[in-house]
Amino acid sequence: MSETRRAEAERLARRLNSYFHALFGGWLGITTVFWLQLCGPLRDDVPQPLPVLAWFVGSVAAGFSCYLLPSKYYAIGKPDRTIRFYKSIGILGLRRWITDGDQVREMVRRIDPTYVVDGHKRSMAERLALTRNIERAHFGFLFFGIASGTCAAMYGWWGWASAITIGNVAANLLPAMLQRYTRARISRILSRGASTAVP
Repeated sequence: MSETRRAEAERLARRLNSYFHALFGGWLGITTVFWLQLCGPLRDDVPQPLPVLAWFVGSVAAGFSCYLLPSKYYAIGKPDRTIRFYKSIGILGLRRWITDGDQVREMVRRIDPTYVVDGHKRSMAERLALTRNIERAHFGFLFFGIASGTCAAMYGWWGWASAITIGNVAANLLPAMLQRYTRARISRILSRGASTAVP
C-alpha cells in the first residue's frame, strides 16, 4: 500500500469523523444558546438573575465534578463480562455509527484495506489511557448537561430541557459507554499479551 493511498484513507477518515463531531457541536451549541437566553444576553426579561447565575455556576461545577471520580471508577474488573454486558444493551449498533466506528472503517478500507484506528500511532497502553480521558471528558459534559437540562425544566422551558437532555444522551452518555466497552476490549487484548491494534 503506497503512502499516497494511506494518506488518502486517513483524510477520508477525518472527513467522515467530522460529521459525528458535528453532533456534539450541535448539542453544545443548543446548550450555549439556552444559557445565553437565560442569563440575559439574548433575553431582556430574565426573572431572578441571581438564582439564574447560581444555576449556571452550579452546572459548570457539576461538569468539573467528574474529576472527583476515583481512578478505580475507570478500571475494568473482568473484561469479558464487561464486553458481554455492553453487547447485550446494543453497543455494537452504536459503534457502527460513532467516530471511527465500523461504518467509517469499512468505507476507509476500500482505499486502504490495512487501515486500523491509531494502529501505527499509539501503543495499546496509550490507547487504553486515551479511552479514560475521552470518557472523563464526556462525563464532564454529561454532568453539565444534566444540570443545564434540570435548570431549564425548573424554569418551565420544556422545549429547551428536552433538547438539552436528548442531545446530552446522544453526544455524551452513549460515547462514554462506548469508551468503556473499548477499554474492556483493549484490557482483554493486553491481558492475553497481544500487541495488535484495536481493529
